[in-house]
Amino acid sequence: MVSGASIEEVSKSNEVITLLEKTKKSMTHKIPKGIIIVSVIIVVTVAVYLREVAKVLQSWRPEVVPTTEVAMQKPKEVSAVAAYDVNEEVSHEARFTLGLDADGAITSVSLVENPTGVASDKQKEFAGKLEVVIKGKKLSELSAVDRIGTSSYTTNAFNSVIDKLKAQL
Repeated sequence: MVSGASIEEVSKSNEVITLLEKTKKSMTHKIPKGIIIVSVIIVVTVAVYLREVAKVLQSWRPEVVPTTEVAMQKPKEVSAVAAYDVNEEVSHEARFTLGLDADGAITSVSLVENPTGVASDKQKEFAGKLEVVIKGKKLSELSAVDRIGTSSYTTNAFNSVIDKLKAQL
């Protein structure tokens, strides 16, 4: 007997030792070799498969989808003439000219009376306001604009030539 220890204490420590030995034995059970071999084969197969999938994905290229955009080589101008009636007695023909950059974006707007080539103050004002609304937009994506200022006739005339302007891209 250990000096200074009671029989109960020694008995408890023996129980703890026995419990630890049982736990150690249950934790160190051997894994069958067959399971280890199958696990290694699965890991190697997955690694090879993923490598092949990566090669396929790198060589795959998506199809080129054709667009309706027209690639422009350099900046240019497009123009079209529209006729519009101011009232029953007065009608006008106006030439709308748009400046475009290399990407087809609108850079400038001009409006002159056809065939004189002179613009009235109202037409100059309209062209300036229209430019503010459409500058920087691609002509190929442009649709009808809302009324510009108080010029409903001129706005309608511009909207009527948008397709003619696009056809020149």
